Amino acid sequence: MRYVQDFSMEAARLHARLPAHKRAVERAAGRVREALAAAPGTWAVGCSGGKDSTAALAVAVEAGWRGPVFHFAYRGDYDPQPTANACALAVRWGLPFVMVEVASEMEAIDRVGADRFFAPGAVGQEAVTEAARWWERTYKAELTAFQERQGWTGIIMGMRREESMARAITISRKGWLYRVASRPGWTCCPLHDWSGRDVWAAILGRGLPYLARYDEAEDRVWERSDDAWFAPNVWARGMARRIQLRDPELWHALVERYPGLSQEL
Repeated sequence: MRYVQDFSMEAARLHARLPAHKRAVERAAGRVREALAAAPGTWAVGCSGGKDSTAALAVAVEAGWRGPVFHFAYRGDYDPQPTANACALAVRWGLPFVMVEVASEMEAIDRVGADRFFAPGAVGQEAVTEAARWWERTYKAELTAFQERQGWTGIIMGMRREESMARAITISRKGWLYRVASRPGWTCCPLHDWSGRDVWAAILGRGLPYLARYDEAEDRVWERSDDAWFAPNVWARGMARRIQLRDPELWHALVERYPGLSQEL
């Protein structure tokens, strides 16, 4: 794993020197400037502390944007590093740091019941679906209410087509600058056409902090590392062991909250 990580880091640093990447950075910066000109006012950059939002924040700053760094954390999150990184980035550029806590996956599990959620087969799948719908509905409502109170003109996000089919569909339908009825203000996605290597080139080329969990990435060579533990039936396919090896902090938090999980091993 170390070899894969070191190889990928060097490849990303080399990618940062390529004219194609430099053009991608300039296109993204141009989108930020275009959004600010199209809708004057206070724009925030949404920064989770993850790789895409870190790159988006750097591009926005280089494009001349100045405004609040908006970070949302999940209540009771086991990992303090995303918040610490987002705050450090705000300090780095002398920007205001604004944070709100929203519903977590574990709150959703508690709501449907751990016995149902971690059960294999149809019972587990039904519970996961129920929990996921409640969680998405709840945390988005909390985010929307917070944004409405702030009165921002828009939010710059690190959303990319490559990350998921849902994001690709959203950007294909709405473009990189859009409004939706369910959320106040504009949304700008300047990195929508970036590759994962573009993201890492932007981060490593600027010496920006990144989450330690990315060092354990397997899929797509260090470009995405999250285990889809909050999904149907994965617990019947060895997810417990995978999390223990890949993210021991998450495993500890889950077992502490749901002691029965320790029997999975």
